[in-house]
Amino acid sequence: MARLTSEQRRDAIVEAALAVARHKGLGATTVRDVAAEMGTSSGLVHHYFDSMDDVLAEAFARAAR
Repeated sequence: MARLTSEQRRDAIVEAALAVARHKGLGATTVRDVAAEMGTSSGLVHHYFDSMDDVLAEAFARAAR
């Protein structure tokens, strides 16, 4: 299986955040939840985003489009 590019990995994180937010609500979504949804560690999420606020801002912008 080919490795994901940085952009693809960020997209996967945002998609996982959207999935969790649909289930738990935006305010209750955590980095740990997103990582669990992806089957990875929270460190991976923090590698691509500085904070959960940044993940959620990108998820919100994507949903708004």
